[in-house]
Amino acid sequence: MRACAAVLALLAAQGAPAAAAIVPDCAGPVAVARAVVMRVDRDGSLILDHGRAAVLEGIRVPLRDDGAPPLLADDTLVALAQLVRDGPVALTATAPMRDRYDRLRAQAFTSVWLQRALLERGLARVMIAPDRSDCAPDLYEAE
Repeated sequence: MRACAAVLALLAAQGAPAAAAIVPDCAGPVAVARAVVMRVDRDGSLILDHGRAAVLEGIRVPLRDDGAPPLLADDTLVALAQLVRDGPVALTATAPMRDRYDRLRAQAFTSVWLQRALLERGLARVMIAPDRSDCAPDLYEAE
């Protein structure tokens, strides 16, 4: 709980969304307090205003390239774009913070935890990396 309070204090101090109170202890420290998402890539990555990318850790979104039904893949990307449209996104991460493509491996928060919101809507499934099981219980609960 102490980690959650520290994250909330940092987010509040930097003007992050007030509803970031939903940040779970497993999310890790703030990596980017006020990320501006320019677009959602077709693989579900968040392309940030400074050109870097963040991947939503712990979930897998349906992709056309993987054979997902086109309507489901498109609906997921539209929903994700809507979730990040309303303001800055707080990104948290634990080590190792980057994937092999140099994307930030993040938990993402606006007024909601993005991963949890997609799982609850049936627009993603849990996919836990072998080196990252901290948020697994929360994500499986949402699925």
